[in-house]
Amino acid sequence: MKLFASLHLHSTHSDGVYTPAELAEVGKNEGYGALALTDHDTVTGNADMMAECKKCGLECIFGVEFTTQSTVTGRSYHMTAYHFDPEYPEMKDYLEKMSDRETDQTKILFERGVSIGYIKGITWDEVLEFNKGVSWLCNDHVFRAMKAKGLLCDL
Repeated sequence: MKLFASLHLHSTHSDGVYTPAELAEVGKNEGYGALALTDHDTVTGNADMMAECKKCGLECIFGVEFTTQSTVTGRSYHMTAYHFDPEYPEMKDYLEKMSDRETDQTKILFERGVSIGYIKGITWDEVLEFNKGVSWLCNDHVFRAMKAKGLLCDL
């Protein structure tokens, strides 16, 4: 019997559309034997992913997708990393810094949208409340909160 793995998945903890639990269910239904959650610059979804994979009988590989920048070209790129200790002090600080950077940029864009009238009927605190447990917030998190509040509809 062959087992297949999907080693690059994003959840709602970064810019994915499925929760870690939903990813595990989809992975099981698709016949995978192992999954790795590699959200952008955050590991906040990994505990849920590992627990759900265990329930589904799947192996779960701890991972993340780091955003980094070339010192030669100045261009940013992504690099996946697996099986590391997220509690190692330098790693924990780095992950927190990266999450704060993305969330701060998203908040700036949100506030700009509010100030020019593109975003109405929702506050930043409501976005945070809707996305509890998520430390890396991008525009997708704002849109999901707005949709849940009835401010956006599906096309």
